[in-house]
Amino acid sequence: MNKYIVILLSLLVTACKTTGSLTSQSIGNFVFAGPLTTKKDDIKTVRWSYGMEFSINVETITQIRFSCDPIPETSFVVNASDIKPIEKNAFFFDGEERPLVKEKIPWLFDPKTTNAECKAIVSRNNLEDVTITAPVKFTKDMKLITILQ
Repeated sequence: MNKYIVILLSLLVTACKTTGSLTSQSIGNFVFAGPLTTKKDDIKTVRWSYGMEFSINVETITQIRFSCDPIPETSFVVNASDIKPIEKNAFFFDGEERPLVKEKIPWLFDPKTTNAECKAIVSRNNLEDVTITAPVKFTKDMKLITILQ
């Protein structure tokens, strides 16, 4: 399945996962934050993905540092050369792919609800860093949907 179709389907699922209003800074906001699963050669994998929409010229961005605390394995850095739109001002950034097994991603298999705050620290040429945040909530049912994708 096309990567972007998977992302769009996941967006629908994640819309149900996000709680509260997304925090929007003057430069943009989150449109997605969560795990995406794929299957290659009968092996399921998962990677953390962030979707962003920017209201600034992204060519001024030098780096974005992502995290979603307290969920492990959600932190990674995107450099300017890797910032490419999938649509006008929509961008998706993927973390490292990992096997979808309880030992590697224990929080996803935990039946308790997981609450987190996702953060993007955006660095730009000759400007102060801007932090964009969004709360997310992953219930037992949402985790199961993610595992079964």
